[in-house]
Amino acid sequence: MTVGDDYVAGVTGIWDINVTEAVTIDSSSAGISLDGVTASNFTVTGASQDLTLSSVGGSVGIAASEAAADAITINASTGGVDITAATNDLDLLASTLDVNITGNVNVDLLATTEDVTIGSGDDVILTVGDDYVAGVTGIW
Repeated sequence: MTVGDDYVAGVTGIWDINVTEAVTIDSSSAGISLDGVTASNFTVTGASQDLTLSSVGGSVGIAASEAAADAITINASTGGVDITAATNDLDLLASTLDVNITGNVNVDLLATTEDVTIGSGDDVILTVGDDYVAGVTGIW
């Protein structure tokens, strides 16, 4: 379907589009809005098939207003998760509860050219189940 001007479809039931080839939706001079009032999803199925959410020259915002401990989840069920901040800080903030970094393997805090700073308005607690090793270069 090619539309040269406005196209308005007033659908009161289900609008189901099934396509066997690729689907392309382009807007050359305005945005695109997809809104729903119930749970929704975008799913890509198949090994090594990627889903990319990208903004060229802008930012990407992910927001949730549900008052739940897992209001936003990122889950890599069999792989890893990389978070890269090229030139600015990476901030993990929790306004009323804890920020937890937990691993069943090593959890490393590594700065290759700058300091690693741990500060607290209360206690700093290090719990070690095995050996505690501190390698210090400089003043201890």
